[in-house]
Amino acid sequence: QAPASKSLLTNLVEETGGRAWWVADPDQIRDAFANILQDISTRYVLVYQPEGVSGEGWHRLTVKLTRAKGDVAARSGYFRK
Repeated sequence: QAPASKSLLTNLVEETGGRAWWVADPDQIRDAFANILQDISTRYVLVYQPEGVSGEGWHRLTVKLTRAKGDVAARSGYFRK
């Protein structure tokens, strides 16, 4: 994969709240799947339903932890019609 393609895909998954795992060697796929399994087994899903939001278009969101340590993977916002 070309570096530009890898960068584009990485940006896409990060903007949509996902994560990307890359392997350089097919022998690393088993370890990558183990890491993915560990990651998804410790996830929480939060639902956000905005109230009183005016205007159509893009609305930026910031999700962060205030009372615990951990990694947050979230979309950077949502589009309202």
